[in-house]
Amino acid sequence: MNDALTVSVAQKLKELRAACGFSQEYVKENTGVNLQRSESGKTTVSLITLDILCRFYGTTLKDFFAELDLK
Repeated sequence: MNDALTVSVAQKLKELRAACGFSQEYVKENTGVNLQRSESGKTTVSLITLDILCRFYGTTLKDFFAELDLK
């Protein structure tokens, strides 16, 4: 597992959710996605889940990955 990538994805997901003003519970209720482990970087996120979340947050997968800080 690429820990740096997993952490970067988790951080970006958290930033997007916060920018929208949504709680984890609100996202779960509206998308069926539980963010608790994903945002902590304890688990990887599938592309399908990322697509669901990006659409919910009003962005695209392309923009999501373009804005990732991959050091």
